[in-house]
Amino acid sequence: MGLGQSQIDHKLSDHVVMPADVIVNSQFGGGRVDFTFSLPDDTPANRKRLEQLKQVIVKCLGENIYGEGDTTLEEHVIALLKARGETLALVEIGTDGALIAALNGAAEAHQVITGAYVAPTKAALQHLLFGRDEPSSDITDIARHAAAITGSAWVLVTGPVEQEQGQGRYLDVALRRSDGRVDRWRQSVRGSAEMVGSRVSTYLLDQLRRRLRRGVSNATGLFDPLRFGDGRDGVGGLRPVARGTQQATQPGEDHAGGQDLAADDANQQPREAGQVRAE
Repeated sequence: MGLGQSQIDHKLSDHVVMPADVIVNSQFGGGRVDFTFSLPDDTPANRKRLEQLKQVIVKCLGENIYGEGDTTLEEHVIALLKARGETLALVEIGTDGALIAALNGAAEAHQVITGAYVAPTKAALQHLLFGRDEPSSDITDIARHAAAITGSAWVLVTGPVEQEQGQGRYLDVALRRSDGRVDRWRQSVRGSAEMVGSRVSTYLLDQLRRRLRRGVSNATGLFDPLRFGDGRDGVGGLRPVARGTQQATQPGEDHAGGQDLAADDANQQPREAGQVRAE
């Protein structure tokens, strides 16, 4: 959905003249790649140089950048919900609770998340939500029902992981928006259960972030175009570290005045199943 680590390297080498004394490091984890750009000495001149380099990198990778500072993608989602004065409920089957586990790591998640329903099968989930079996309910109905019983403006639903004949595994996703519309798409699934949890949840949270950001005033500081791209498939983040970054070449080595950049490496594209609009 965004740029992988090797793609970022290639794009930077093609479009950015990197000064010889700038130290570039990268770290992969959870479907995201953190890039750190630093100089050995913390001086006003070096800080200015890093700021100039930051602007060049932003122009190069703009649509693949999701934020600045130490703020995570999950914290961005929580902040956007707070800025809108809205709430979120989660309903998970195929992601095994990975979405709520990730969002619960954000300090203020309890202020905007009204509830989370996690079950191993669709039948078990429907019984949990409806109090009885509802074999005819699809994930669109589940999203709307979850919104009604929790009072949430937004509901994100992941269906069970299924196997399509002659194709790979997938799960269906429904996102009920605050205006009542429901977006649906089919998300391809590859790798282990742990990889599904990290990479797919990263992609889904970014899709939620893109929709949440519409309508929030720039005065909140959440929609600075240098921090959020508007590309359909872009995700990532620019995180400047003023001093003492720990993402150095050697463990414990301190490069003051670093610029830390995070970009997503979840190279899974959803297969669009269309959009459902509430009547």
